[in-house]
Amino acid sequence: MKQTIIHEFYVGQHHHYLADDNIIYANTIGAIDDEMAVQFKEKSLCLYAKFDGPIRVLVDLNKAGKQTTLARNVWTDLCNQGERPVRVALWGLHPVAKLLASFYIGLSGNKKCKFFSTKDAAMKWLKEKI
Repeated sequence: MKQTIIHEFYVGQHHHYLADDNIIYANTIGAIDDEMAVQFKEKSLCLYAKFDGPIRVLVDLNKAGKQTTLARNVWTDLCNQGERPVRVALWGLHPVAKLLASFYIGLSGNKKCKFFSTKDAAMKWLKEKI
């Protein structure tokens, strides 16, 4: 079934969008510097504000690159926005993806973030009843 994009934004090559299944899809491509990190935070918080209910986020790290300390802190902050989002699934097979996911999950210190090797497994977990 084809998704309908409700709202989307780009920061450089990085594409984030809210689809009709009420999941935010984040496709991270390449490095993220401090300026991009600030843009991501502003735009992501605007996207979060469009929700009345629980927020679920799927982050594709397969093409992710090096990130600054500020960028890593922004991702952690976005994962810890109070009760929102309720689940964040990070996925990817690339070694950098696994490293980034370990870092985010370790910093967030909560159980609402998990890493998966496949998109299917990540989606299954995101869609489970909370």
